[in-house]
Amino acid sequence: MELDLNAVPEAKGSVWECWTQNYETVCFASPSAALAAWLWNHAITCVWLPVIAPPNYIAPLRRLVACKFYHVGDTFSPPVDFVRQVLPGEGVLTFSWLGRPIAPELCRALVARTDIFWLEDRSQALCTGVESQAGVVLYSPAEVLGVPDGGILVGKVAGFSPVPSAAEKSWGEKRQDALLERFEHPHIDNSLFLREAKIAQEHLLPGGEMSRLTASLLRRLPLASIAAKRKENYAALHDRLREWALWPERNPGFVPVAFPLRLPGHISWEFMATALTRQGIVCPRFWLPSTTGEKISSVEKATDAESKLLKQLFYLPCDHRYAEGEMRRIADEVLRVLSGKSTLGRPGERNTGDAYSTW
Repeated sequence: MELDLNAVPEAKGSVWECWTQNYETVCFASPSAALAAWLWNHAITCVWLPVIAPPNYIAPLRRLVACKFYHVGDTFSPPVDFVRQVLPGEGVLTFSWLGRPIAPELCRALVARTDIFWLEDRSQALCTGVESQAGVVLYSPAEVLGVPDGGILVGKVAGFSPVPSAAEKSWGEKRQDALLERFEHPHIDNSLFLREAKIAQEHLLPGGEMSRLTASLLRRLPLASIAAKRKENYAALHDRLREWALWPERNPGFVPVAFPLRLPGHISWEFMATALTRQGIVCPRFWLPSTTGEKISSVEKATDAESKLLKQLFYLPCDHRYAEGEMRRIADEVLRVLSGKSTLGRPGERNTGDAYSTW
Protein backbone atom coordinates (compact mmCIF):
# COMPACT_ATOMS: atom_id res chain seq x y z
CA MET A 1 0.00 0.00 0.00
CA GLU A 2 1.05 3.58 -0.62
CA LEU A 3 2.10 6.10 2.02
CA ASP A 4 -1.07 6.61 4.07
CA LEU A 5 -1.21 10.40 4.13
CA ASN A 6 -4.97 10.28 3.66
CA ALA A 7 -5.28 8.98 7.21
CA VAL A 8 -4.19 12.46 8.36
CA PRO A 9 -7.14 14.89 8.07
CA GLU A 10 -6.74 17.92 5.82
CA ALA A 11 -6.16 21.11 7.82
CA LYS A 12 -8.72 23.89 7.92
CA GLY A 13 -6.92 27.00 6.66
CA SER A 14 -4.22 24.89 5.02
CA VAL A 15 -1.47 26.34 2.86
CA TRP A 16 -3.25 24.95 -0.20
CA GLU A 17 -6.58 26.51 0.77
CA CYS A 18 -5.06 29.93 1.45
CA TRP A 19 -3.03 29.98 -1.75
CA THR A 20 -5.69 28.77 -4.17
CA GLN A 21 -9.00 29.86 -2.55
CA ASN A 22 -11.65 29.62 -5.30
CA TYR A 23 -9.42 30.61 -8.22
CA GLU A 24 -8.43 28.55 -11.24
CA THR A 25 -5.31 26.57 -10.40
CA VAL A 26 -2.80 24.53 -12.40
CA CYS A 27 0.09 22.65 -10.79
CA PHE A 28 3.41 22.05 -12.52
CA ALA A 29 6.53 20.20 -11.43
CA SER A 30 8.53 23.39 -10.93
CA PRO A 31 8.19 27.19 -10.96
CA SER A 32 10.19 27.42 -14.20
CA ALA A 33 7.81 25.02 -15.96
CA ALA A 34 4.83 27.01 -14.67
CA LEU A 35 6.39 30.24 -15.88
CA ALA A 36 7.04 28.74 -19.32
CA ALA A 37 3.40 27.69 -19.56
CA TRP A 38 2.25 31.22 -18.72
CA LEU A 39 4.47 32.65 -21.47
CA TRP A 40 3.40 30.04 -24.01
CA ASN A 41 -0.33 30.27 -23.41
CA HIS A 42 -0.35 34.07 -23.69
CA ALA A 43 2.07 34.05 -26.66
CA ILE A 44 4.34 36.45 -24.79
CA THR A 45 7.55 37.14 -26.69
CA CYS A 46 9.08 39.73 -24.33
CA VAL A 47 9.04 39.85 -20.55
CA TRP A 48 10.19 42.45 -17.99
CA LEU A 49 11.95 41.31 -14.81
CA PRO A 50 14.20 42.79 -12.12
CA VAL A 51 17.76 43.52 -13.16
CA ILE A 52 19.08 41.68 -10.09
CA ALA A 53 17.13 38.47 -10.73
CA PRO A 54 19.55 35.55 -10.26
CA PRO A 55 21.10 33.82 -13.28
CA ASN A 56 19.27 30.54 -12.57
CA TYR A 57 16.00 32.45 -12.97
CA ILE A 58 17.01 34.39 -16.07
CA ALA A 59 18.63 31.48 -17.95
CA PRO A 60 15.44 29.45 -18.67
CA LEU A 61 13.55 32.63 -19.58
CA ARG A 62 16.12 33.73 -22.14
CA ARG A 63 15.69 30.42 -23.93
CA LEU A 64 12.02 31.25 -24.45
CA VAL A 65 11.60 35.02 -24.81
CA ALA A 66 13.38 38.34 -25.02
CA CYS A 67 14.06 39.89 -21.62
CA LYS A 68 13.94 43.52 -20.56
CA PHE A 69 14.99 44.68 -17.11
CA TYR A 70 13.80 47.16 -14.52
CA HIS A 71 15.64 48.34 -11.41
CA VAL A 72 14.65 47.81 -7.79
CA GLY A 73 17.14 50.07 -5.97
CA ASP A 74 18.57 48.99 -2.64
CA THR A 75 15.25 48.16 -0.97
CA PHE A 76 13.65 45.79 -3.52
CA SER A 77 11.08 48.49 -4.30
CA PRO A 78 10.83 49.05 -8.07
CA PRO A 79 9.85 52.57 -9.17
CA VAL A 80 6.67 52.67 -11.23
CA ASP A 81 8.30 54.57 -14.11
CA PHE A 82 9.18 51.44 -16.07
CA VAL A 83 5.51 50.43 -16.38
CA ARG A 84 4.99 53.19 -18.97
CA GLN A 85 7.74 51.65 -21.11
CA VAL A 86 6.05 48.23 -21.30
CA LEU A 87 4.57 47.67 -24.75
CA PRO A 88 1.12 46.13 -25.31
CA GLY A 89 1.28 42.33 -25.25
CA GLU A 90 4.49 42.20 -23.21
CA GLY A 91 4.73 40.42 -19.86
CA VAL A 92 5.82 41.80 -16.50
CA LEU A 93 7.13 39.71 -13.60
CA THR A 94 7.03 41.25 -10.14
CA PHE A 95 8.45 39.60 -7.03
CA SER A 96 7.40 39.36 -3.41
CA TRP A 97 11.00 39.39 -2.13
CA LEU A 98 11.30 37.08 0.91
CA GLY A 99 7.52 37.27 1.28
CA ARG A 100 7.18 41.08 1.25
CA PRO A 101 4.33 42.22 -1.05
CA ILE A 102 4.93 44.72 -3.82
CA ALA A 103 4.23 48.40 -3.13
CA PRO A 104 0.60 49.54 -3.60
CA GLU A 105 1.60 52.24 -6.11
CA LEU A 106 3.28 49.66 -8.37
CA CYS A 107 0.24 47.42 -8.05
CA ARG A 108 -2.07 50.27 -9.12
CA ALA A 109 0.14 51.13 -12.11
CA LEU A 110 0.13 47.54 -13.34
CA VAL A 111 -3.60 47.03 -12.80
CA ALA A 112 -4.21 50.10 -14.99
CA ARG A 113 -2.31 48.47 -17.87
CA THR A 114 -5.01 46.13 -19.16
CA ASP A 115 -3.05 45.67 -22.39
CA ILE A 116 -0.14 43.78 -20.77
CA PHE A 117 0.26 40.47 -18.93
CA TRP A 118 1.25 40.61 -15.27
CA LEU A 119 2.43 37.66 -13.22
CA GLU A 120 3.23 38.10 -9.52
CA ASP A 121 6.00 35.70 -8.51
CA ARG A 122 5.40 34.62 -4.91
CA SER A 123 7.92 31.79 -5.02
CA GLN A 124 9.60 33.32 -1.94
CA ALA A 125 6.30 33.99 -0.17
CA LEU A 126 4.29 31.89 2.25
CA CYS A 127 1.75 34.66 2.95
CA THR A 128 2.16 38.28 1.87
CA GLY A 129 -0.81 39.48 3.92
CA VAL A 130 -2.49 41.09 0.88
CA GLU A 131 -4.57 39.71 -1.95
CA SER A 132 -2.83 39.79 -5.30
CA GLN A 133 -4.22 41.97 -8.09
CA ALA A 134 -2.15 40.26 -10.78
CA GLY A 135 -3.73 38.20 -13.51
CA VAL A 136 -1.72 35.17 -12.38
CA VAL A 137 0.20 34.36 -9.19
CA LEU A 138 3.05 31.84 -9.03
CA TYR A 139 3.82 29.87 -5.85
CA SER A 140 6.81 27.61 -5.22
CA PRO A 141 6.12 25.32 -2.25
CA ALA A 142 9.54 23.66 -2.49
CA GLU A 143 11.26 27.00 -1.88
CA VAL A 144 9.32 27.96 1.25
CA LEU A 145 8.28 24.62 2.76
CA GLY A 146 9.79 21.16 3.24
CA VAL A 147 8.03 19.60 0.24
CA PRO A 148 9.57 17.99 -2.84
CA ASP A 149 8.40 20.06 -5.81
CA GLY A 150 5.74 22.26 -7.33
CA GLY A 151 5.07 25.38 -9.34
CA ILE A 152 1.48 26.50 -8.76
CA LEU A 153 -0.26 29.02 -11.01
CA VAL A 154 -3.35 30.66 -9.52
CA GLY A 155 -5.65 33.03 -11.41
CA LYS A 156 -6.57 33.26 -15.07
CA VAL A 157 -5.07 29.94 -16.13
CA ALA A 158 -7.94 28.18 -17.92
CA GLY A 159 -6.52 25.86 -20.59
CA PHE A 160 -3.02 25.73 -19.08
CA SER A 161 -1.58 22.23 -18.63
CA PRO A 162 1.85 20.73 -17.86
CA VAL A 163 3.74 18.82 -20.51
CA PRO A 164 4.77 15.23 -19.69
CA SER A 165 8.16 14.73 -18.07
CA ALA A 166 10.86 13.33 -20.35
CA ALA A 167 13.27 12.62 -17.50
CA GLU A 168 13.89 9.07 -16.28
CA LYS A 169 13.58 10.38 -12.74
CA SER A 170 11.92 13.74 -12.26
CA TRP A 171 13.18 16.83 -10.46
CA GLY A 172 10.63 16.26 -7.71
CA GLU A 173 11.55 12.61 -7.24
CA LYS A 174 15.23 13.46 -6.88
CA ARG A 175 14.41 16.16 -4.35
CA GLN A 176 12.20 13.68 -2.48
CA ASP A 177 15.21 11.41 -2.08
CA ALA A 178 17.33 14.26 -0.70
CA LEU A 179 14.61 15.47 1.69
CA LEU A 180 13.89 11.98 3.02
CA GLU A 181 17.59 11.36 3.55
CA ARG A 182 17.84 14.59 5.55
CA PHE A 183 14.72 13.64 7.52
CA GLU A 184 16.13 10.24 8.47
CA HIS A 185 19.66 11.55 9.08
CA PRO A 186 19.28 15.19 10.21
CA HIS A 187 22.98 16.02 10.47
CA ILE A 188 23.29 19.71 9.63
CA ASP A 189 25.72 20.75 6.94
CA ASN A 190 25.49 22.30 3.50
CA SER A 191 25.30 19.02 1.57
CA LEU A 192 21.55 19.25 0.94
CA PHE A 193 21.90 22.71 -0.60
CA LEU A 194 24.67 21.45 -2.86
CA ARG A 195 22.62 18.44 -3.95
CA GLU A 196 19.58 20.63 -4.61
CA ALA A 197 21.69 22.98 -6.74
CA LYS A 198 22.98 20.05 -8.79
CA ILE A 199 19.46 18.65 -9.26
CA ALA A 200 18.16 22.06 -10.33
CA GLN A 201 21.01 22.45 -12.83
CA GLU A 202 20.12 19.09 -14.37
CA HIS A 203 16.43 20.04 -14.64
CA LEU A 204 16.26 23.67 -15.74
CA LEU A 205 12.79 23.25 -17.23
CA PRO A 206 11.29 20.01 -15.84
CA GLY A 207 8.03 18.74 -17.23
CA GLY A 208 5.21 16.89 -15.55
CA GLU A 209 2.73 17.75 -12.85
CA MET A 210 3.36 18.57 -9.21
CA SER A 211 3.65 15.35 -7.21
CA ARG A 212 0.72 13.92 -5.26
CA LEU A 213 2.97 13.97 -2.20
CA THR A 214 3.40 17.74 -2.36
CA ALA A 215 -0.31 18.32 -3.01
CA SER A 216 -1.23 16.11 -0.05
CA LEU A 217 1.19 17.85 2.28
CA LEU A 218 0.00 21.34 1.27
CA ARG A 219 -3.56 20.35 2.20
CA ARG A 220 -2.37 19.22 5.63
CA LEU A 221 0.01 22.03 6.57
CA PRO A 222 -1.82 24.68 8.68
CA LEU A 223 -0.82 28.11 7.43
CA ALA A 224 -1.77 30.12 10.52
CA SER A 225 0.43 28.24 13.01
CA ILE A 226 3.37 28.08 10.57
CA ALA A 227 3.07 31.80 9.85
CA ALA A 228 2.86 32.71 13.56
CA LYS A 229 5.99 30.74 14.40
CA ARG A 230 7.99 32.22 11.54
CA LYS A 231 7.01 35.74 12.57
CA GLU A 232 7.99 34.93 16.15
CA ASN A 233 11.39 33.65 15.02
CA TYR A 234 11.90 36.69 12.80
CA ALA A 235 11.13 39.01 15.73
CA ALA A 236 13.60 37.10 17.93
CA LEU A 237 16.38 37.68 15.39
CA HIS A 238 15.35 41.31 14.92
CA ASP A 239 15.60 41.95 18.67
CA ARG A 240 19.28 41.02 18.64
CA LEU A 241 20.32 42.02 15.12
CA ARG A 242 18.18 45.08 14.32
CA GLU A 243 21.30 47.19 13.62
CA TRP A 244 22.00 45.08 10.53
CA ALA A 245 18.40 44.24 9.51
CA LEU A 246 17.44 45.10 5.92
CA TRP A 247 13.93 46.11 7.00
CA PRO A 248 13.20 48.16 10.14
CA GLU A 249 9.93 46.44 11.08
CA ARG A 250 10.11 43.95 13.94
CA ASN A 251 6.64 42.58 13.18
CA PRO A 252 5.97 42.90 9.44
CA GLY A 253 2.51 42.27 8.06
CA PHE A 254 3.83 39.55 5.75
CA VAL A 255 5.36 36.19 6.72
CA PRO A 256 9.15 36.41 6.28
CA VAL A 257 10.80 33.46 4.56
CA ALA A 258 14.20 34.45 5.98
CA PHE A 259 15.81 37.25 7.99
CA PRO A 260 17.87 39.47 5.64
CA LEU A 261 21.00 41.12 7.05
CA ARG A 262 23.13 43.88 5.58
CA LEU A 263 26.68 42.73 6.28
CA PRO A 264 29.27 45.40 7.07
CA GLY A 265 31.84 45.97 4.33
CA HIS A 266 34.64 44.02 6.02
CA ILE A 267 32.56 40.79 6.25
CA SER A 268 31.99 38.85 3.03
CA TRP A 269 29.17 36.39 2.35
CA GLU A 270 31.71 33.56 2.16
CA PHE A 271 33.27 34.41 5.51
CA MET A 272 29.91 34.58 7.32
CA ALA A 273 28.64 31.39 5.66
CA THR A 274 31.78 29.44 6.59
CA ALA A 275 31.76 30.62 10.20
CA LEU A 276 28.08 29.73 10.68
CA THR A 277 28.30 26.40 8.84
CA ARG A 278 31.09 25.35 11.23
CA GLN A 279 28.59 25.85 14.04
CA GLY A 280 25.93 23.76 12.29
CA ILE A 281 23.98 26.77 11.00
CA VAL A 282 23.23 26.51 7.28
CA CYS A 283 21.67 29.61 5.75
CA PRO A 284 19.44 29.95 2.68
CA ARG A 285 20.85 31.51 -0.46
CA PHE A 286 18.38 33.32 -2.70
CA TRP A 287 20.81 35.24 -4.91
CA LEU A 288 24.31 34.24 -5.90
CA PRO A 289 27.07 36.77 -5.13
CA SER A 290 28.41 36.20 -8.63
CA THR A 291 25.57 38.36 -9.98
CA THR A 292 27.05 41.41 -8.28
CA GLY A 293 28.50 43.83 -10.79
CA GLU A 294 28.20 41.39 -13.68
CA LYS A 295 26.56 42.43 -16.90
CA ILE A 296 23.10 40.92 -16.84
CA SER A 297 22.04 41.85 -20.35
CA SER A 298 23.70 43.45 -23.34
CA VAL A 299 22.52 46.92 -22.35
CA GLU A 300 21.84 46.93 -18.61
CA LYS A 301 23.47 45.99 -15.35
CA ALA A 302 22.79 46.56 -11.69
CA THR A 303 23.18 50.08 -10.40
CA ASP A 304 25.79 50.85 -7.76
CA ALA A 305 23.10 50.71 -5.08
CA GLU A 306 21.86 47.33 -6.29
CA SER A 307 25.38 45.92 -6.56
CA LYS A 308 26.13 47.09 -3.03
CA LEU A 309 22.93 45.50 -1.78
CA LEU A 310 23.79 42.14 -3.35
CA LYS A 311 27.25 42.23 -1.78
CA GLN A 312 25.83 42.99 1.66
CA LEU A 313 22.81 40.69 1.79
CA PHE A 314 22.93 37.59 3.96
CA TYR A 315 19.92 35.49 4.93
CA LEU A 316 19.37 33.81 8.29
CA PRO A 317 16.80 31.03 8.67
CA CYS A 318 13.63 31.75 10.65
CA ASP A 319 11.78 28.58 9.68
CA HIS A 320 8.87 27.48 11.87
CA ARG A 321 10.74 24.29 12.78
CA TYR A 322 13.28 26.29 14.80
CA ALA A 323 12.71 26.84 18.53
CA GLU A 324 13.32 30.09 20.41
CA GLY A 325 16.63 28.83 21.82
CA GLU A 326 17.90 28.06 18.33
CA MET A 327 17.09 31.60 17.22
CA ARG A 328 19.11 32.96 20.13
CA ARG A 329 22.04 30.71 19.26
CA ILE A 330 21.96 31.79 15.60
CA ALA A 331 21.91 35.47 16.59
CA ASP A 332 24.74 34.96 19.09
CA GLU A 333 26.91 33.25 16.47
CA VAL A 334 26.27 36.08 14.00
CA LEU A 335 27.26 38.64 16.63
CA ARG A 336 30.46 36.70 17.30
CA VAL A 337 31.35 36.78 13.61
CA LEU A 338 30.58 40.48 13.33
CA SER A 339 32.76 41.24 16.35
CA GLY A 340 35.66 39.10 15.07
CA LYS A 341 35.28 36.52 17.84
CA SER A 342 34.22 33.51 15.78
CA THR A 343 36.37 30.38 15.40
CA LEU A 344 37.68 31.90 12.15
CA GLY A 345 38.84 35.09 13.84
CA ARG A 346 38.69 38.20 11.71
CA PRO A 347 38.48 38.20 7.89
CA GLY A 348 41.89 37.82 6.32
CA GLU A 349 43.57 36.38 9.40
CA ARG A 350 43.53 32.78 8.22
CA ASN A 351 42.51 30.60 5.29
CA THR A 352 41.27 27.16 6.30
CA GLY A 353 41.04 25.69 2.81
CA ASP A 354 37.29 25.10 3.22
CA ALA A 355 35.04 25.22 0.17
CA TYR A 356 33.78 28.62 1.25
CA SER A 357 37.21 30.07 2.10
CA THR A 358 37.68 32.60 -0.67
CA TRP A 359 38.36 35.73 1.43
